[in-house]
Amino acid sequence: MTCRFCLIASGAANIEVITKNPLWLVFRDGDRFVVIPKKHETSLEHIDPIILGQMAKVGGQVARQHGMGPSGYQISLGVGRSNPDVEPEDREHLHLIVEAAK
Repeated sequence: MTCRFCLIASGAANIEVITKNPLWLVFRDGDRFVVIPKKHETSLEHIDPIILGQMAKVGGQVARQHGMGPSGYQISLGVGRSNPDVEPEDREHLHLIVEAAK
C-alpha cells in the first residue's frame, strides 16, 4: 500500500498545501492542519531533531496566521495508525496535527 502522506509530500495528491520547504510541508485537513516531513519517517528515534523543531515552529506560525492564537491551539504528534480498521492504508508516516484548543 502507498503512504498517503508520501503521496502528498511528492505532490501527487490533490491537497491544499499551506506552506512548504525542502524538508517538510503543511496542508489543510478540514479545520486543522497537518505538518509532515517530506521524507517518510516512522518514529521519533529516526527523525532529525532540527526538522522536528522546524515542523513544530511552522505549526505554531500557521495556527496564529489562521486565527488560532487568541483562543489557543494544540499540536500533537502522530506516529503509526491509531485505528487500522478505519485507516487501512499505511499512515505510519510521522506527522504533527495543529488544531484549535478544545
